[in-house]
Amino acid sequence: MRNAAGVSRRARRHAAVVAALFFSCAFLLRADTGVLIPSGSAQPQPYLTLEEMDVKIEIDEGFSRTSLRQLFRNRTHGDLEGTYEFFIPESAAISQFAIWEDGVRLPGVVLEKKRAEQLYEQIVSRRRDPGLLRQAEEERRNVFSAKVFPIPALGTKRIEIQYTEELPVTGLVSHYLLGLKPERYRVQKAGFFTLEFILRSQLPVSRCAVRTPSIPLKLNTETPTCIRGSFSAKEFSLDQDVSVTWRYDVPVCHLSFLSYRDPDRAHRIVPLFSKGRPVPDTDGYFLAKAYTNLTAATPEHERPGKTVVVLCDLSLSMRWEKLDRAWEFLDGFLHALGPKDRFLLLTFSDRLNAFPADRAAAPAARADEALAWLGTQYQAGGTDLLAAFRAGIETAARYAGEGACAVVAITDGHPTAREVSYGRILEQVVSAARGAGIPLHIFGVGDDANAPLLAQIAQGTDSAFFWARDTEDISYKLSAFLERMSDAVLTGALFSLDAAVNRVYPAGPQKFFDRSSIHFVGRYTKPQEKAKATFAFSHAGKKTIFSDTFFLPAKDTSHPDVPRVWAKARVDDLLRLIRTEGEREEWIEEVISLSKQYNFVTPYTAFLAAPRALLRPRTMKPGDPILRVKASPDIIRVVAVFPFGLIKPLAYDDSQGVWETRFLAPAGMRDGAYECTLILTDAHGRVMEDKKSFVIDSRPPSVRVFAGSGRVKPGQEIELVAYADSDTRSIRARIAGSAAVNLNYDSGRKASVGTLRIPPGLPSGRYEIQVTAEDFAHNCTLVSVPVEVRGL
Repeated sequence: MRNAAGVSRRARRHAAVVAALFFSCAFLLRADTGVLIPSGSAQPQPYLTLEEMDVKIEIDEGFSRTSLRQLFRNRTHGDLEGTYEFFIPESAAISQFAIWEDGVRLPGVVLEKKRAEQLYEQIVSRRRDPGLLRQAEEERRNVFSAKVFPIPALGTKRIEIQYTEELPVTGLVSHYLLGLKPERYRVQKAGFFTLEFILRSQLPVSRCAVRTPSIPLKLNTETPTCIRGSFSAKEFSLDQDVSVTWRYDVPVCHLSFLSYRDPDRAHRIVPLFSKGRPVPDTDGYFLAKAYTNLTAATPEHERPGKTVVVLCDLSLSMRWEKLDRAWEFLDGFLHALGPKDRFLLLTFSDRLNAFPADRAAAPAARADEALAWLGTQYQAGGTDLLAAFRAGIETAARYAGEGACAVVAITDGHPTAREVSYGRILEQVVSAARGAGIPLHIFGVGDDANAPLLAQIAQGTDSAFFWARDTEDISYKLSAFLERMSDAVLTGALFSLDAAVNRVYPAGPQKFFDRSSIHFVGRYTKPQEKAKATFAFSHAGKKTIFSDTFFLPAKDTSHPDVPRVWAKARVDDLLRLIRTEGEREEWIEEVISLSKQYNFVTPYTAFLAAPRALLRPRTMKPGDPILRVKASPDIIRVVAVFPFGLIKPLAYDDSQGVWETRFLAPAGMRDGAYECTLILTDAHGRVMEDKKSFVIDSRPPSVRVFAGSGRVKPGQEIELVAYADSDTRSIRARIAGSAAVNLNYDSGRKASVGTLRIPPGLPSGRYEIQVTAEDFAHNCTLVSVPVEVRGL
């Protein structure tokens, strides 16, 4: 909210703050953490400096929330435009983004993708460049970029960003990493830098160590279940990553339990069978996390020898820092082999070379000789990933009768030669490894590593997978990789709670590694003093069961991230159903609703950041529409002043948590965007002024539909292609005797596309496919498309 004076000052300005948010394009291979680059420059410039940087890291039962606030200063006498770039871990998700303008915080908001694109076009047409962030489907997801302007002359620009991440546990050790070390740009220096670190755990932790020499964290609290530390410095160079590790002290098995329930706060959810209609949410949420420690580390002199086939990618994509990381990993891995171990080293691109040349396993003592041989090899050609993985598996299988065998691959995972289909590579590699009984452990290297494919291969073969950035210190991940290779795989993991619970994820039996963790998240419908939790799994053919008793509170708000973890798990499950069973309207509506409520991006939503008056224009039909406004909890009165002279107070709706009123739009009011003024009064009697946009739209959407050749046989499918106005929200098609299907927007074809199945028993003849298009104002258009059905 802004006071009236602030609004007047802002109205006199001709420029606006802009936050253009989008994931990395193909040409942007690397990005640093929190860099603001002036337009026309390739590097940070001394006239646009980082004055302040505040970092807050909160870790609660293995889930981290990282919040950053940065203040940049423009030291020139003219307004500047810049691009803000930020790197987040591959498994992390942005939960908040905001830019400040005239002392007003402009947060990003998650909207339905089609609506976000419509608003984006409308705002751009007003010479206000909004921010648009949506989930990349084929590109890397860990580079975040925002266009920012203006950065006022001799003024400052404040940017805030927050992301969340689940931190894995390997060998009972967990690791947090914030990448500050520059990759693409020169080293930044913060005029004043502060860092706050908070670690909470129900399970005792020990050996907490900051692995960054330049950040000597001062520990203010250090107990077995809570660690707090802080650090501050002036003129601080951001040339090292923030890296912290700690160890969980697990007996044999431990269950941690977090809960969240706030009956005083109005939630809105979309149940599975509600057809997208939200209802009040009175459930509580829980997160159970299990840690195991079944197999103690075996002393080196007691370990049996193993044979390892190491695959090292020397294709042309493995250059510069990626090749350095690959060399460091290989050096550390070979020198970590025990005296009884043997190895073979195969380099690959579009061809294979081997050390030793006769492909006879060499003793670990020849590690230096192998590295010297590697130094004589040349990079060349593309990457025949399938052939390399097959060769490694076949070579390891030759030694299967002589003891334990494994394949270790070091690669960025981008197939460019011969077989390049990810699906076929995944299927054939997993089948070959499982058939031979050979684990395929993978170490991915590079910011652009094909982590999804490599992770699926490792998961399918019950093997280790780790991934390192171009400039990352790999010492921890090398150690964790070696630990994971020796950890047993536990199967059939199930969690149950003796209480009224629903929608517990993940569903069904799970697999995970010993000396790590697995979590289950769900909802409970009513408080319970004692609820028995049971965790069961199998190890070496023997079933093991652990149980404990937990309290399901009537109110507990100490773990606010638990509902968001559940929502993300629910959305992941819905997206899985959509991929396997096709789209259903209620599933899509629920994905959109949860994404908007908990502020994360999905394939059906986008992240838009702009001034509020432009961000949420409500599209409505003329006549008797409803104006709805969200305001802070301390607001006690809202009055709307409409551009055609009407003044109306708004009433508060407890069930939805919004202020609303009906108003009569004049009959002659033209279609278009309008602004009304909101007068808000808080509990202290202070009066503030804000703006609210709305769009009058009386015109039904225009739509053209094509149905292939127009001829089809009973039981066959026909593709429908529809071209509609940009404000069209949904398009559905049906024919007599069949259920309606959705036509979804295909950005590549710039049309909405869907497939309609003709009922098998439909007699021959001419029929009409009924296509209904609806826009955001709920105007509808019905189009009939003729089709001729010919019998078999």
